[in-house]
Amino acid sequence: MRHAWTPKFQLSGATVHSLYCDLTREDNVSSDGFIGVKRKRQSTKKFFLSGIADSVSAQEILSYLEKRDIKPTYLSLFKSKRKGTVSEKLHVPADKSSIIENGSFWPEFVQCNRWQTKPILKEHTPESK
Repeated sequence: MRHAWTPKFQLSGATVHSLYCDLTREDNVSSDGFIGVKRKRQSTKKFFLSGIADSVSAQEILSYLEKRDIKPTYLSLFKSKRKGTVSEKLHVPADKSSIIENGSFWPEFVQCNRWQTKPILKEHTPESK
């Protein structure tokens, strides 16, 4: 039996988390009905999006992606340093990452880059004086 999970919306903030992975039941069921489940974890890539108008909701971004056959595993909006905009952390299946990275995929002025952790980002960012 296979299950496809749909997005879960958290009420505190604009975070959308979904598990688009297959869960496969094992045939080894104990006599008391205890069943083990094997999870097939899919490989994902993480991205940082900026230049998104602050009027755009997480649901609108999710809809935009799904219309283009992209099923994100994680989407989180947060305030940007630029006034009137928000940024986003996005996880997508690795086999769809080249589509996401294509500049013509996104609306004009939306920038998409690979997600970098804070230590790596600090290492590659010149210190301001």
